Amino acid sequence: METGLTPLKLFDMVALRQAQIGYRWINTTDGALLSDEWPAQDLVIMDDMGGGKPVIAVTNVEKTPVFASYDVVEPFQIAESLADFILALSRLIDVVYGEFNIFDVSDDDGVSDAFMARLNSEIGPILGEDNRSRFVGYFYG
Repeated sequence: METGLTPLKLFDMVALRQAQIGYRWINTTDGALLSDEWPAQDLVIMDDMGGGKPVIAVTNVEKTPVFASYDVVEPFQIAESLADFILALSRLIDVVYGEFNIFDVSDDDGVSDAFMARLNSEIGPILGEDNRSRFVGYFYG
């Protein structure tokens, strides 16, 4: 899905296992091996097309909080629950595709103020201020 800056992929059930390669599973010449460094409960549910910007569902915590990361940044929370994340993501898509031309979301000067105001008004009540700020930072920071 295109959000205005970086194409991202929300993995379906078929692609979910493959999405863990590079995170939970490491490819080696001998095949895929489990990573000792990646927590077993962390499931990558979304990533950018080239990898390196995982959205992670923490499956051993009630409500399944959602975290995100990029580059070598320690994962940070962007939603209290998987349900909140999916709802906020759907609102983001509604704003990007329903109210703005995808190429009007940003220009050489950065992300549009009108777009940001509209997005924040949609997702703020869902995520709360701290998660809203980190969610927006992940997608548009």
